[in-house]
Amino acid sequence: MFNPFENLGLKNEIQLVVSAPPYISSKKVKQMPSEISGHEPQKAFDAGPFGLDIFFKLIANVVQYLQSEGFLIFECGLGQGEFLIKRIRSNENYKNIKGVKDINGNIRVVVAQKV
Repeated sequence: MFNPFENLGLKNEIQLVVSAPPYISSKKVKQMPSEISGHEPQKAFDAGPFGLDIFFKLIANVVQYLQSEGFLIFECGLGQGEFLIKRIRSNENYKNIKGVKDINGNIRVVVAQKV
């Protein structure tokens, strides 16, 4: 996931990382209508058994590339926001963690700042 950053020597150099990672569980990907899943590779949707695998990698690894005070912003699936915010809050590398809600009051974007 971060090989391009590593190859370019970007540790502690990036101000902002924005991501719309896959967030659908493996089981749900198999049940998706073919008009959605039939046009993209499975890995474009599949985020592991609980739909969280990519988030865990992103949260743990991006911090080494962010500048101090840099931001990580990512889209998340319906019902995942609260859990992901709690997960990031348990990581001492982040501060100013918040969720951005959609029109229905669901957290669909998470924002975290590197300490």
